[in-house]
Amino acid sequence: PVLREICENRENPQAYPFIVDQALRNIYEISPDEARATIVADIRRPKSSFQFYSLAMLPFGTLEEADEALAARIESGDYGDALIARFASGAIAQRVEDAYSRREERFRNCITPLVFYFLRYDAAFGERELRRILSTKPAYPACWNVSWQARELGQYAMSPALERLAIENLSSGVVLIKNGFAELLGQYGSSAAEQPLWDTVVYFRSWWKGREEELKQPINQEGRQFERTLLIALTQSKAWSLTKDDLDRLLTLCSSDECRTEVTGRLRSWRPAAQPPTRP
Repeated sequence: PVLREICENRENPQAYPFIVDQALRNIYEISPDEARATIVADIRRPKSSFQFYSLAMLPFGTLEEADEALAARIESGDYGDALIARFASGAIAQRVEDAYSRREERFRNCITPLVFYFLRYDAAFGERELRRILSTKPAYPACWNVSWQARELGQYAMSPALERLAIENLSSGVVLIKNGFAELLGQYGSSAAEQPLWDTVVYFRSWWKGREEELKQPINQEGRQFERTLLIALTQSKAWSLTKDDLDRLLTLCSSDECRTEVTGRLRSWRPAAQPPTRP
């Protein structure tokens, strides 16, 4: 009852938002069905009272009952992009695209959660929009960093179309762009992303071979960061596991001292992946 009262009085100006959201999360632990009803009701309001991370507690899946409210939101000029990307079905894709297209150009020159929504439900439109954004000078660097823009949605941002474009952009001439896509593939990519990441490491090594001292210069910090992103993507992905031979190979492909130090540490602590028990 106390938690319910906190949630019901969430518009009280004296209430601390984080306490209201914590109350909702506690209700979800005690009574998931009640919490779901509260979340759906809040999403259907013209403006949500809870933070996105609290509403996103629901298991992945669309909320068709919230489609109309979400479409009305964006049509009224509200920026409920993350909610649409997380909960809307493809039934309102055209309405969302029309409303998005009416936004001022400066608000469309940055990757937003809606791009991930379009790539899931209208891949052709989403691909055109992503390519347009990546060919336009960004208002600020993070506009081109797909991994940073996907942080709220996490794995729910990923789709087959996005993975395909991410693999393609590993060869982008802009380090910021390919760094974000490499990070995204390491976090949420499927096993299909492993070989392209290896190919990118091989290309990176061939590019810097014989120029390792140049790579150490401050002006090439982006390059060193990209190498580290590739290293993390390959070694920490949940879609595949590297063998000791893989790590040995990765060590030979390192171009920076930082990379060699990190891979050497991983080799020292490497243990074979646990095998599932066999039935007698």
